[in-house]
Amino acid sequence: MAVSERELLEQARAGDLDAFAEFVRAFERRIGAVCYRLLDDARDVDEAVQDTFVQAWRNLERFRGDATPYTWLYRIAVN
Repeated sequence: MAVSERELLEQARAGDLDAFAEFVRAFERRIGAVCYRLLDDARDVDEAVQDTFVQAWRNLERFRGDATPYTWLYRIAVN
């Protein structure tokens, strides 16, 4: 049975590194596309994507659930 993105996020919040890795895999291409539209340089894009997920990991407790996980990551990426 597939685990939803929100469930992965909740498992990551509980300290499950494998769940966070799966969460990253679920969104890295979409967040990469957002970063590419903003930066247009592959090296900068890779760094921005990595920074987005590092910030997400550091701020898991701040995800309130009133937005989708993608929207939350999008806001992290563009800020």
